Amino acid sequence: MEKVIIYRNEAEINRLTELCNTAKAQFQSLYNGFKEMGATPTVQKMVEVITANKQGKGIESKIKEVIFDCSPEKSFAGMTYNREKFMDMLDVPAKLVEIVKACEFAIMETANFITISTDTVNTVKDFETFITERLTVYAQNQKQIDMFNFLTGMLAGLNQYINTVEREAPLLKGFKIESLNEGYKVDYRYILQIL
Repeated sequence: MEKVIIYRNEAEINRLTELCNTAKAQFQSLYNGFKEMGATPTVQKMVEVITANKQGKGIESKIKEVIFDCSPEKSFAGMTYNREKFMDMLDVPAKLVEIVKACEFAIMETANFITISTDTVNTVKDFETFITERLTVYAQNQKQIDMFNFLTGMLAGLNQYINTVEREAPLLKGFKIESLNEGYKVDYRYILQIL
């Protein structure tokens, strides 16, 4: 059976795609800040720091934990220390704290689409395709395809009727209306109920 799209959330696809590009730049800036401290954090570790900041938890102590966890050497001024001593002696640069505070909480939605390779933050290959597929609904059987085609065929006439005669849009099964300016649209949820 041919895949027939009955709904695609274009607004959310565009929002997430743009957010991925914003996130890439913000994660790169944050990664560079940690790199200057000798740490090479994972995306997950950076998400933990952003989360701690947005929850109002001790941002500096979380930054210190990530630096300790993601540093190849656990030394300071030529001496090796345990976690507690290392964290007591480490001063977190104000610049790194500012970078964390500048990160938008929303970029965490995109963490699954972000990778780090040789100190460069990138989006995963085909992330746009993955986002689009996740936000697209397909008909699951021939009855759904037939109903979708039937309702789609009625749209032009219904919308013309609203604009010229009614000026009000009565509720009709199989359709939804978000505003009179946009007119009726096929309600994909109704179609998915058809077995």
